Amino acid sequence: MVGVWAAGAVGVAAAAAGELEAAEAVLRQVLRDCRPVLEHARTQLLLGEILSGSGRGVEAAPLLRDAARVFRTAGARYWAVRSHLALASLDPAKYRIPRSLAGTADDPAYRRLVCPGELRLVAFGPGKILNNGRPVTFCTASAARAAFLLALAGPDGMNVEELAGKLWPTAAADRQHMLGRVRTLLWDLRRGLGSHAWRVERHNVVIRMDLTGVNFDLAEARAATRRALSGGKTPRATAALSGQLRKPLLFQWAYESWVIDECLQNELLADQLAYERSS
Repeated sequence: MVGVWAAGAVGVAAAAAGELEAAEAVLRQVLRDCRPVLEHARTQLLLGEILSGSGRGVEAAPLLRDAARVFRTAGARYWAVRSHLALASLDPAKYRIPRSLAGTADDPAYRRLVCPGELRLVAFGPGKILNNGRPVTFCTASAARAAFLLALAGPDGMNVEELAGKLWPTAAADRQHMLGRVRTLLWDLRRGLGSHAWRVERHNVVIRMDLTGVNFDLAEARAATRRALSGGKTPRATAALSGQLRKPLLFQWAYESWVIDECLQNELLADQLAYERSS
């Protein structure tokens, strides 16, 4: 057993040094010799990551799927998430992290795995999305709007038909056509988000966006406002919040009904702050 572990360590070291062919050969030998189920799965994961990074996704996928299954069964959450992320790098639309494995922003291991770069949604102004400081681009005009709609919906997500109705309110009432457009939209949304593609998931008729660790200026401004209204802010702070809430919001879609509704909600919150300051 010590020999198998030592060989695995050699494989990991070779991979870290960039000697991928040597690492692959060692890890394949470990797979042939290894007996403990979890160690076998970990070796599958390491080999799958190497193959994936070498552009050999077809070979990597079955190894990663087997590893993910073993880790989920064993309750080894970190390794299960890592396996699913490696699968998602092969095909974000096909492989996503199960909700049962979702972590929290307070878990350092989870943050290291699933938050490789900061994702920011900036609603004040025209509305833009940044991944590690770089603007996110999409193939379709609806994907960025969908990202903000899903972010505003929170953890409950949105029904497919509700989302489609907000994105394409004048489209013909053709359900099959609508579902096809939604599938294309989700593919584009995940493709554009890149390393954060796992955040978008569909469960039956509900689509959700996981905002763990995401910087969303509108949500943060509203949360700060609610804290201020409960008595936790100074008059200067509440004045600053009121000014923030009255700034233009998502103005590249300013005339769409859902944006108008969000602006009205901000106005109401700002008016409440003004009333609290004056009373």
